[in-house]
Amino acid sequence: GEKDAETLIVEVIAMKDVVEEGEKCLDKEWVMKVFDNAMTLMENSDLRKIDNKEIKEDEEVDQSEIEVMNDENKKENELQLEIAQLIGVLFKHHPDEALSIVSLLYPGYLSDMLKPEASNHQRKIALFLIIDMVEYLGYCRIAALYPQFAELVLTYTGSNDLGTKQACLYGVGAIGKSAGEFFPHIADKCYTVLNKAINTKKPDNTDKKRWTRITDNAISSLGKIIKYQKSVIPDLRSAVRFWLSKMPLKKDVEEGLIQNELLADLMLENAALVLGENAEDLDSIVAILLEILESKQVNTMITLKFSKALNTLAGIDAIKERLGKCGERLDGEQRRKLEMCLQLANNH
Repeated sequence: GEKDAETLIVEVIAMKDVVEEGEKCLDKEWVMKVFDNAMTLMENSDLRKIDNKEIKEDEEVDQSEIEVMNDENKKENELQLEIAQLIGVLFKHHPDEALSIVSLLYPGYLSDMLKPEASNHQRKIALFLIIDMVEYLGYCRIAALYPQFAELVLTYTGSNDLGTKQACLYGVGAIGKSAGEFFPHIADKCYTVLNKAINTKKPDNTDKKRWTRITDNAISSLGKIIKYQKSVIPDLRSAVRFWLSKMPLKKDVEEGLIQNELLADLMLENAALVLGENAEDLDSIVAILLEILESKQVNTMITLKFSKALNTLAGIDAIKERLGKCGERLDGEQRRKLEMCLQLANNH
């Protein structure tokens, strides 16, 4: 008999692990095999969803059967998201081998899933795949399609479907990372959608956690643009200040690590960019540090970078004095955290 969605989810996750573990050792033929397999699984899942829909619409069907069908379709949707992730890891780990997949997905398949009559779920899957192509293939590999893909990502940051919105706001950071020389053409649009997302108040009927994740994605995308597109941001200091005023992230631990490492790197590379010419933002940087030190949003390596940066700053007389004054305003626990951080570089 045919396997059910739940069994297939386990199998797809296992395949995804193989692709991730196998990193670079898969050849093109193997990559295409995994892709064909994934698309067959996706088509069969769609067929099962159509069957379930027909059963539901039958006049004789009772409520309990309808509930079973709804549950099954929920599982199919989960399966389809896992399949999309499997295709995504092909792009991530085998960008060159997977390049010929692009024309098999777009326009064709993905364009159908972005039509107005498509469901939110279909649209989300299409955008997940487009974001993966943007992030992992980049402008250097798909220059002809990249502008269209970037436009789609930017447009759907305004979606009312929260999952789509969250993914596309992550996608803006992927654009910052992978757009290369194309970035100046869409820079303004990127700033506009991120600004809007970061400054929009949570709508009343929206889950607070979900909204926080959406805002976190927008803040971290701004951070990535600062990291990868420093040379083309018109007023870099203002962009950095705005980004810092929203830091640290509230919920997203994985992205938090990336953002906090970026902050540490910036402090080491160009302290004036982070603190201002006269270190006028020192207090707010210390406040961010006190929030993230010893939390899941840093690891030893990131803490060590902060330690080196702080020690360098403490070697500048004017800043040393400011740090001292800042320390006087802290409570015992905060002071301990800051001193531990300062000590770390000396122990290494």
